[in-house]
Order: sequence, then C-alpha cells, then structure tokens
Amino acid sequence: MASLTNTLLIAMLFGAAGVAVVSKDKATASVVRRELSEVNLDSRGNQILALKETFKIDGNGDEDTACNKQFIQKDETVDDCAGTADEELINPASEILDPAMCESASSQFGSTVQMAPRDEFELNTHERAFLPFPKGCFLNTQPKDTSNLTLNNVYFNPTASNVSAGTTLVGKKICSRRKYVNGTANTAGDTACTGGTVPITTYNGCWAAAQCKDGGDAPKLEDFKNNDTTKMSFAGKPGGCFTTTIGKWGFNQNTAPAGVPAGTWNGTTICMSPGGPPGAAATAATTAAPASM
Repeated sequence: MASLTNTLLIAMLFGAAGVAVVSKDKATASVVRRELSEVNLDSRGNQILALKETFKIDGNGDEDTACNKQFIQKDETVDDCAGTADEELINPASEILDPAMCESASSQFGSTVQMAPRDEFELNTHERAFLPFPKGCFLNTQPKDTSNLTLNNVYFNPTASNVSAGTTLVGKKICSRRKYVNGTANTAGDTACTGGTVPITTYNGCWAAAQCKDGGDAPKLEDFKNNDTTKMSFAGKPGGCFTTTIGKWGFNQNTAPAGVPAGTWNGTTICMSPGGPPGAAATAATTAAPASM
C-alpha cells in the first residue's frame, strides 16, 4: 500500500511531465542520494519536481569526503583508471571528469607540477581537432614544441582521447581514489587490508583517519576518544585502527590479538592507501589527537 501511495504521489507531482534518471555508475559501485529541492510549474501548470544529488556513497557504503580523496598518476599512454583485481575490489580508482576536481588535483603533486594557465587549462576541439591526450584530468609530460602544451602542467580534456592508428597517447592520466577504506570485516592483521592497502598501526594515524574519513564528529569509543592507553588493548578486536559493528572508531594497541574465541575477531580494520598525495582538503587543519592518559 505504501508503494502504491508513493507512486501516486510522484505521478501527481510530475503531472504530464516525464523524468528519466540515468546513472552511469556501476550498479554495485555507488549509490546517489537525491532529495526534493523545489517544486516548479511548467507552461501547462503541471508541477515539476526538481531533484538534486546530495552526495555519492562508495561501494562499501561509506560517504565520500573531500579529505578522503587521493590522486594518483597512471603510467604514460594509459587512458584507464582500472587497477588490479584486488584494487578494484577494495578501492577502485575513478576518472576525474570534473574540471574543479582536476584543478584540486593539480596542487597535490609537489612544486614541480602545477595547473596550466586558466585560458589553456581546459582543452577543446575548436582550437585543436586532434587531441592525443588522456580523457579527463592529465599531466602533460612532453615539451611544448612537441605537445603544444606546457611541460609538467595539469590539463583537463573533456573529450575522449583522439588517437589514430600508429599515434601514441601523450601524458599521464590522473585518477581519484580513497585514502582510507574499510578492510575485510572481522579479520585481523595484514590479511584484512588487500589491494595494496595497509593497516594503520599508530594512534595518531588512526585519529587522522577518523577525522578525514568520517569527519570531526565521527563516533568513537571512550578510550579512543580520550587516548586512554590503559584500556586500548583488546583480544577480540582487530589490531591497530578499527571500527565496531555499530560504526564507532577505536584503536587496539594489541597488534597480534588472539581473538575471542581464538581466531575470531569483531570489528573492521581501517586500511590506508599508500603512495599518491591526499586530496586538497586533507591538508586542512584537523582536531589534534588528545594526549595519552
């Protein structure tokens, strides 16, 4: 009955107008929450329901944050963000198809790399019909006399790479992935972190992960919140940084817990993707970890 009521309500709101919502994301890769923004009238007086995307959630059910973005460069001539099978399972990388995100990425690779001049940053086929560059965000690795672009500058290519037979793609594609991810639930040690990710084995590192991944208001166990070293040792929790089954952050100083019962752990290890700079917001000041008790 509730489903029928919702259907009738939507039909009344839209009237004669039709709306199709199309997602290009993988069915298992993301969920987009949309909420009512406003109701307008079309030329016939029908009500039009305006929708807006509020945020995107990754495949593990985690809300993405700007801080938790990590930018990586792919090898020369590669126009694909896909990694190994293990990497795709735990922390798949995505193309950067937003100029603003590409601009943020350009500031994350050290002093030798910078964003291209504003009037050159976004390429187009009106001025140059042949674009032998990766799609989306990329770092130009060729001198200007051969690429017509500035060396070690980041550019945005909104079109698919235009590479004819016998022509080599120029530049390194820049992709986005998460810095902190959930490891295999109820698993301890390095086996919980796959796809090149590693466990977080320090209290300060765990505190930084909680701030970045879930924000300053991330729920925390009392001993973790207070840095009470007399209580942060568990036999039945994964070693290092973890979250409980209800999402509270904690830290286990016992790096090799036996499990309770033996070989059984309760909680999810938090893993970190090494290498590659963090997203721009990750450099912003965060609440310092409390001193140990």
